[in-house]
Amino acid sequence: MIQRMQTVYLLFAVASAVLLFFYPIAEFGDGISSMHYVKLYIFKLIDYVPGNEPLFPTAFLYPLVVLNSLVVIISVVSVFMFKKLMVQLKLIRFGLFLNIALIAAIFFFYTNQISKAVLDDPDYKFGIYLPIITLLFIILAMRGVQKDIKLIRSADRLR
Repeated sequence: MIQRMQTVYLLFAVASAVLLFFYPIAEFGDGISSMHYVKLYIFKLIDYVPGNEPLFPTAFLYPLVVLNSLVVIISVVSVFMFKKLMVQLKLIRFGLFLNIALIAAIFFFYTNQISKAVLDDPDYKFGIYLPIITLLFIILAMRGVQKDIKLIRSADRLR
């Protein structure tokens, strides 16, 4: 049901989570004085200095890809659960938990590990804001579903 506001919020959450695949999260190094100039995307780590060995194996970023993909899938599935509000609320809460885990992994593990390997602090790009925007839209959708549940319960009391 597209006329429900929480459906719109969930679709915006899906859009911002999908955009995370296209925008860099952070840059490390300056490319002039450092040995590495690295851009962190959610699914790849690009070193722009030619001839450098990869800093991490390709499976290093798989947990980020899995977490973000699960947030997208759960948000899309919860859009179609509008007839079962309690199930929809549980799915949205699980998506909220996964998104918080994604943000924590990016900030506390991945940028820390890469900055130790490159020996430079991260320069955050637009992609770092997208999981936070997704979190905001998921919280708004959760509040909308909670309002619907409250409205249905109040209507049931009147019967």
